[in-house]
Amino acid sequence: MNLTDITLDQRTEALRYIHKIRNHNKRAYAICFYEHAFGRGPQPKRDDHGLSMMGAQAVQIRLLEILGGCQ
Repeated sequence: MNLTDITLDQRTEALRYIHKIRNHNKRAYAICFYEHAFGRGPQPKRDDHGLSMMGAQAVQIRLLEILGGCQ
C-alpha cells in the first residue's frame, strides 16, 4: 500500500491508538514508529525505548493493521 492511499480516518485511528497507550516508553516508541512509517524519521530501536521484542512488535503490528499494512 502506498502512503498516499492512507485516509484521514486511518491516521486519526492510529493517533488515537498511540494516545491510549499508558506505558510511557511504549507510547514514545509508537510515536517514533508512526513518524518512521511516514518517512519522517529512522526506524526506532526498541532498546532505546526500553521495550522487549514482543512489546515493540505489538506496537508495530497494531499500527500497520490500522494503516493498512504500509511501510
